[in-house]
Amino acid sequence: MTRLGILHRRLASLRRIRALGRWATAYAGLATAILWLLLAVFAIDVAFQMDVLQRVVIIGLAVVGGLWSVRRLALPELGIREDEIELALLVERQQRISSDLVAAIQFERPEAAAWGSQQLEQHVIQSVAELTNRMDVFEGFSQAKPRHRLAWLALTLVVTSGVAICFPDHTRAFLQRLMLASVHYPSATVIERIAINHRLVLERRRDGAGPLDARFAEGYPLEFWVRCGGVLAPDARVELRTGDDQVRSLDLSLRTLDERRERLAQAVRNLREALAANEVDLAGIWARDTAMLVRIDAAETADVIESAAGDAARLRQAADRLDQLLAAWPAEAATTAVYAGRLPRLVSPLAYQVYVGDGWTDPARVAMMALPIIESRLNVIPPSYARIAPRSSTDSTVRHISVLEGSRVQVAIKSVNQKRLDAAWLTILGPGTTRRYDLAATDDTQRSWELTDESSFDRVVEPLRFEIQVTDEDGLQLETPLRGYVRLKPDRPPTCAAAVVHSVVLPNAKPKIEYRVNDDYGVGRIRLHIAVERATPDPIADAPSAASSAAVSEAPAEDTSLERQTLTLLDETQPVLADRLPIEASYVLDLAALRIGRGGVVQTANLAKGDRLRLTLEAVDYRGEAPGESYQSDPLILEISDEAGVLAAISQADEKSEQRLTDIIRQQLEIGGGR
Repeated sequence: MTRLGILHRRLASLRRIRALGRWATAYAGLATAILWLLLAVFAIDVAFQMDVLQRVVIIGLAVVGGLWSVRRLALPELGIREDEIELALLVERQQRISSDLVAAIQFERPEAAAWGSQQLEQHVIQSVAELTNRMDVFEGFSQAKPRHRLAWLALTLVVTSGVAICFPDHTRAFLQRLMLASVHYPSATVIERIAINHRLVLERRRDGAGPLDARFAEGYPLEFWVRCGGVLAPDARVELRTGDDQVRSLDLSLRTLDERRERLAQAVRNLREALAANEVDLAGIWARDTAMLVRIDAAETADVIESAAGDAARLRQAADRLDQLLAAWPAEAATTAVYAGRLPRLVSPLAYQVYVGDGWTDPARVAMMALPIIESRLNVIPPSYARIAPRSSTDSTVRHISVLEGSRVQVAIKSVNQKRLDAAWLTILGPGTTRRYDLAATDDTQRSWELTDESSFDRVVEPLRFEIQVTDEDGLQLETPLRGYVRLKPDRPPTCAAAVVHSVVLPNAKPKIEYRVNDDYGVGRIRLHIAVERATPDPIADAPSAASSAAVSEAPAEDTSLERQTLTLLDETQPVLADRLPIEASYVLDLAALRIGRGGVVQTANLAKGDRLRLTLEAVDYRGEAPGESYQSDPLILEISDEAGVLAAISQADEKSEQRLTDIIRQQLEIGGGR
């Protein structure tokens, strides 16, 4: 230990105390500045209720102020470094003594031996050591600056603590808002819950005052439901801002407790009725609509209904919980208010803010989801017998079509706007009944679907009224189902006609019968029915007459007393289809070889003068495996006579032809004269 040890220790203590003073001065000043900056930000934020961007700006300005405080108040103090020589000089000036302190410290160093007289050095050291025992090195060093700043810090802490104690909720909210959280300062009216349609977009305990962004279907209405506590305001509003900065206000009306209770009761009825009816789909749109009824007053139960995915047990539990809520109604609901409003159609994306009393929310966005756009295709496959028939081109996208009975209709749909489909189904609507058939996806993108299950479309035998509905990847359905109708197009019966040149023939003649047969799709069978009417004993009927011919033609075709024969001109084993129609042919009837039957006995006709033959042509159309429809021509009457009768009939026919020709010439001459 040197003779100046006491001096060294006292100077070291002085250095530490002065350093602590500087630190106290620096940090007290900095802390005071920061606290006042926070109080200023707090006051501005409370006064203007700044949004996130505004808070970022004001916090940035406060940070700049804090950096200035560091440079102005802290760095000058923290940048001072004092060594032992500097402190000794300060003590000499403060004590008004000579420079012996500095000299003694320097003479004590090892290198001082080479500086000069050692007696002088030892004398200085000895005198300073004796002086140190009597001297107070701390005398005259004032700590006024640290005390001043600490006093300001204490005052600032008192003010800050007072604000925090008097306004704890505001203080808590301010600290969260400093972290840019969507928290508002306490208000008299507290917005607890906001639901848009079936979706809960704000739960105060979860989201604070910042509603969640949401997506809803284009063209559908938006129903805003707001539940509030605290001081209940008489009205509320939602400010809507579209993409082009147009702002409109949607007023929300206050709902009574009875109205709120009725919505819950309606949800219970929906649940009970749906659970009792097996054919009701307990998920999808039904679940959303039911959940929307209870979302604002029973959010947890609404979540159960939507997440149940048709689970009957969970839905029964939800119904029981709603029954319990209704039994205790209004209970907690009496201290809350519910406001509701409706935007008729969502036509563009928008931003919204809810204002109730002095409470309000941060802006949130509503995006617009496109509805699925579906194109249906009905491909008609007619029965095999009709496929060869020429058909006019039909647009397969048409949903009202006419098909031939027995046709198959292939039903397919496609998502035109490229949205994936989660489900698609077709419903056949009957009188008082419905039949549902699910469509199946035909590709991995799930944009094309078709009907693959067995249904009435496989073979259409009756008119069908149907509708098509889908659910896309966003859970949206068509605003209006695609509706269509399949009518039956009749397969008309065939037509046929027959003619002969002369209707009076000899018993052994071979008259040539010209006939023509036509149909929509095919002819399966052609037959010639021959009925013989024997001459009566009346001798007057030697010659044919028009009256007698007419009388015979009007005779009943099914007279069982007549002798009959049926000749097959076309067999059903070789039908003539539409590409070879119409059939225009002739048949030579050999009267001498004609064999007729009556009562099961078949014999040669042995025609004689006065007999009459009734010839009826019958055509049956071809309809594949189904039986064809028959059509019979007007009967032809052949009268059996001798040569004189035949010549007379020919002569009469020639006279009629000549008279007709004369009438035509006269008519032409009269027309010419008129000119």
